[in-house]
Amino acid sequence: MPNQNDFEILVVDDDKVVSLMHKHLLSNHLQPPIPFFNGKKALDYLYAKNKPGNNFLLLLDINMPVLNGWDFLKELRKNSLACSIYVVLVTSSICTVDKRMAQEFEQVIGFCHKPLKVSHLEKIKELPQLRSLILSKESDVFQS
Repeated sequence: MPNQNDFEILVVDDDKVVSLMHKHLLSNHLQPPIPFFNGKKALDYLYAKNKPGNNFLLLLDINMPVLNGWDFLKELRKNSLACSIYVVLVTSSICTVDKRMAQEFEQVIGFCHKPLKVSHLEKIKELPQLRSLILSKESDVFQS
């Protein structure tokens, strides 16, 4: 069973206001995230933390400078990592092509529109890939 340090949430979005809103929401309803304002810095962080047993939920924007969401996902696909990475695209895009493209990446487990709301978080918490990680995290809080 994963322990409290095995699960981290990363918010990857170049919009500082949206990032702050997401940080506040996540801190109140799940756990404090680590913000990154471009995909390159988030990717570097994942490479540095790459070891079996580390689990990451990334709330990833598509349109960003330096390394956009699609290029970020392509880099992840190119480099197999030992850690587990689950991506929910959080975007202002209403383009159905983006939703279809997201399905081409195995790490993408969800797609929602900005800004995140409590209802989005409830759906994310119920995603099969995350349920055991989140349940473990919540039970750790009660044991502390």
